[in-house]
Amino acid sequence: ITGTLNITPSGGQYFGGVEGWGHHGFQIIYEGANNLPAVKIAGLKGGIIQGMKVRIASGITGATCFDIGTQNPADSTAGFTMMNCDAELGNGVNNQGYRLGEYAYSGADISQIMFSNCMAWGGGVIDGDAVSGQYGWNVSGNNTLALTWSGGGAAHCKEGVRCDEGGSLYFFGFQGSGNERDFYFSWGNTYVIHGGRW
Repeated sequence: ITGTLNITPSGGQYFGGVEGWGHHGFQIIYEGANNLPAVKIAGLKGGIIQGMKVRIASGITGATCFDIGTQNPADSTAGFTMMNCDAELGNGVNNQGYRLGEYAYSGADISQIMFSNCMAWGGGVIDGDAVSGQYGWNVSGNNTLALTWSGGGAAHCKEGVRCDEGGSLYFFGFQGSGNERDFYFSWGNTYVIHGGRW
């Protein structure tokens, strides 16, 4: 695709689901402009997004595979599950796998989201070879909270998980390999990391 795929309502909120079909690798390859998301999710309440696998093409920088936020007049984005989704960050600097809360309006919440067996793959090839600014998961917005991971993980990223705002993050069996830093938390809140392989 050469532009952002918007999973957003024309106004307010919506209830629904998305299922990715096709090759077991990456069905969606983002070849659009720098500094934009490949997939934008806002206003979703309930439902399941499953099997979506997104890759950022070589040479693109500052892009995000899945950008989860809110939009006017959506009140919140909450209560849904992402299952068996993958994000591949390519070789560009500052690319991100899953970004939550960067676009949140009027204090609307991004909350109660479950990530089941979802992965982020950075552009690093070997340990210690991570691409600058690549985050597998980036929680960056106020009122972005009560997020849970079951399985899944991040590999070969500059930072596997980063949290600068929000919080109440719960990781169960979440895994990492080859990240320069697995977790970075600069915001005081509740965090649970239970099990996993590092």
